Amino acid sequence: MSRKNMIYGLLEVIALCIIVILFYYYFAMTPDAFLVANPHPFIIIAAMIGIRYGNYVGILGGIVCSVFYGMVYQDHFGEILSILGDITYYKHILAIFWAAVILGIFKDNYEVVTQRLNNRIILLETSLEKLGRKYEESLAVNKDLKKQIIGAEHSILSLYEIASNLDSLDPESVYTETMGILKKFVNATTVSIYTVDRKNSDLLRLKLRMGKVVGKDVRTIDTMHSSGFKRVVGNLEFLKWNDTDEPDFPLMSAPIKHDNSVIAVINIEDMDFDVLSEYAFNLFKVIVEWVS
Repeated sequence: MSRKNMIYGLLEVIALCIIVILFYYYFAMTPDAFLVANPHPFIIIAAMIGIRYGNYVGILGGIVCSVFYGMVYQDHFGEILSILGDITYYKHILAIFWAAVILGIFKDNYEVVTQRLNNRIILLETSLEKLGRKYEESLAVNKDLKKQIIGAEHSILSLYEIASNLDSLDPESVYTETMGILKKFVNATTVSIYTVDRKNSDLLRLKLRMGKVVGKDVRTIDTMHSSGFKRVVGNLEFLKWNDTDEPDFPLMSAPIKHDNSVIAVINIEDMDFDVLSEYAFNLFKVIVEWVS
């Protein structure tokens, strides 16, 4: 309850009490009839203020109405204390407070429930908006996947044919052909192949790179100082850029195996952002496994 509303409520109850007293007390009935009127106008005023402004202002309004009722009683009987011993008049003061408190509490509870429901509506609208965005994203992904599936029939056949021909190539040609396959089918723009050093298996040395250098031109990688490449070489894992906390780790990396041992590591260092997806990573894994 703001101070402004409290002032408006008090001014309103005072004005209504004055109007009631002027009309009933001076123009319409005798003082005695006014004091025992049923339902009493002051009870109606207190109830109206309580339900309009809430419990706090309702209690203040009940006090104001009781004061005006006491003023009428004082004016009629010449004293005020005897009102406490006469239930005929005292019951009206009790009724004034009961009306103000009960309806004031009802008003406050109503506002609390209304505010809670409004907050829930806002929460539901926010959730609905998020759900709408997720739905639009899902439609876009679904549309993209449909395009990939529709265009994949010829691509998968071509990929199988190319992969089958790798058996007839020498190792150097296999590396070169693999980089071409990744460029064609995964839309990779920069691909690199590091071979395992024959003297020190912890070192990877750059064999080939297709495309421009991304970041530092790293030609030797020490797997002992790279948890990501250590997992690729040691655990034969296929990793993405977000599978490790190394900032310079490639977008995708996978081991190339021969006779159950890693002979090289192939990396996609750069690719079109709009095709960087789980679909592309799964296709990358298929290609590298076929190459191995």
